[in-house]
Amino acid sequence: MEPTSTQISIVFIVGTSFLMLVFFYIFGFLLMYERKRQRHKSTIKDLEITNQKNLLTAVINAQENEKEYFAEELHDSIGQLLSTINLNLNTLKHHFAAIENLHPDAKNNLDLTHEITRTAIQEVRNISQKLMPVILNDFGLNAALIDMVHKINEAGNLQVLLKYELGEERLSAELEKALFRISQELLNNTIKHAKANHVTIQIIAQPQTILYNYTDDGIGFDKTEVKGGSVGLKSIESRVNSVKGQLIIESGKKMGIKVHISLPKL
Repeated sequence: MEPTSTQISIVFIVGTSFLMLVFFYIFGFLLMYERKRQRHKSTIKDLEITNQKNLLTAVINAQENEKEYFAEELHDSIGQLLSTINLNLNTLKHHFAAIENLHPDAKNNLDLTHEITRTAIQEVRNISQKLMPVILNDFGLNAALIDMVHKINEAGNLQVLLKYELGEERLSAELEKALFRISQELLNNTIKHAKANHVTIQIIAQPQTILYNYTDDGIGFDKTEVKGGSVGLKSIESRVNSVKGQLIIESGKKMGIKVHISLPKL
C-alpha cells in the first residue's frame, strides 16, 4: 500500500523537525563552545597581564635591591677606604710641615692629592645618595624631595616648586620609592631636554589614592615623533604600572609637559 499524502506530510514534518532540532543542538553547542573559548581566552589574557605586572614588579624590586646594595658598598667600602686615605694624608701634611727646606713640588703634590681625595669622597657620597638616598628611608618622601629640589634650585638653572600636601603621613616604602624615582626621572628629563625655567611638583592625598602632578614650561615634544618611546618615559610608565597606578602624559611642541599619575594607597 502506497503512503498517503498525509503520511508523507507527517514524515516530512517529523524529519524536518528532527533536522531542525539537530541544527539547533549543534548551533547551541558551537555557541556555548565559542563563549567558553572566549572566556578561556580572556582568562589567559588576564593571567598574562597579571604575570607581566608581577614580573615588572619583581624586576623593579630587584633593581632597587641592587641600587641599595651598591649604595651600601660604595659608602661602607670605598667611602671608608677614601676616608682612611684622607686621614693619612692629613698626617703626612703635618709631618711635611715640620720638615725644613722641603721642596715646593712635594708640598704641592701632597696638597693636590689631598684635594683629589676629598673630591672623590664627595663624589662617592653623591653617587651613593642617588642610588639610595638615606634620607628617603629615614625621614620619608617629603624630606627626600625637599633635599633633591633644594640641590636643583641651588644650581640656579631651573627653579622647582614642591607642593607636598600629605602632611605628616608616611606612605608605604614601595610607594615612596616609586614617587621618588619618578620625580628623579622627570627632573632629569627636564634638565637634559626641556630647556625649561620652572617645574611644579604636586602630591595630593585622597582617601584611597595619591595624586601626583608634574609640569614644566619647557619646549615639550610630539609623542608621535618619539621613535620607540623615550627611555625615561618608559621607565616612568614601568614604575607606575608596578604599583598599579594610572599615568597620563600631555605634551606638544612648545607646550611643556604635564604628567598626571594616580596611585592606589598600598
